[in-house]
Amino acid sequence: MTRKFNWILSYIKAQFNKLFIIHYLLKQVKIYIIKMEITQTAIFSLISSFGSAYNAYPAIASLKGWSIGVTSTPNYYSFTPWILQFVASVAFFGGVVLSIKFGAWWHGIIVFIIGSSCGLIFVFIARLWTRFIALIGIFIGIPILLLINWGYISL
Repeated sequence: MTRKFNWILSYIKAQFNKLFIIHYLLKQVKIYIIKMEITQTAIFSLISSFGSAYNAYPAIASLKGWSIGVTSTPNYYSFTPWILQFVASVAFFGGVVLSIKFGAWWHGIIVFIIGSSCGLIFVFIARLWTRFIALIGIFIGIPILLLINWGYISL
């Protein structure tokens, strides 16, 4: 009886060791994938937050009584504010769409939420410098999005 029990115990121990080794290897692969997903999500969220901050600034500035500036007020003689708001929207939704393309479908939801939230936080932190800093981030971020999409930058 003890011999059979020892054999069963050694068999269970061997299976546990196999499971532990497989679990360890899968854990290493999973950590690498999670690090890659976090990097992608962070880059896409940062670019989306610049677009969100640029488009959210006029509404928040008018509520707070801050200066909106010439580039924010749309008039019928200049297309500059509309073009810049369109480019900011392209940056925001470009980050969301590329996060869906290069990750799972729910990465788009995460990038949308983080990008919107960080954009609003950025408006309250930077105040009057929001539009200027966001434009720099947008015009650096859109080429990065294009290079990632075309495969010149791999994450």
